[in-house]
Amino acid sequence: MDIAQEYHLSKDIIWKHYNDMKKAGTIVGATIQYNYLGFGYDGVATIMVNVESQFLTQTLERLTKIPNVLSFRLYNLEYNIAVVTTIINLKDLENIKGALKRQNPITASKTYGQT
Repeated sequence: MDIAQEYHLSKDIIWKHYNDMKKAGTIVGATIQYNYLGFGYDGVATIMVNVESQFLTQTLERLTKIPNVLSFRLYNLEYNIAVVTTIINLKDLENIKGALKRQNPITASKTYGQT
């Protein structure tokens, strides 16, 4: 629901308050939050994986070829790659996890999901 509509205010007033809070340092950034259900997905999964450093570059390159997968390099953590994927169902998640394990020398992994 639109904030202005919810609080019975004009969009100009909401925008002014937003800019005032930004100038005051109360708001230091903004992000987009997707409604994955609106795109036809049932959820989002994050798969944390650990790959030995010598295989990191080629693993990240392989991940770009898997549909609906975004990957991020992490530093100084137990897992050095975060794989974020949209899923239609749990079978999709199992397929992605299987592809990851078949194509890459993963030493450890952990999965988190959100529906």
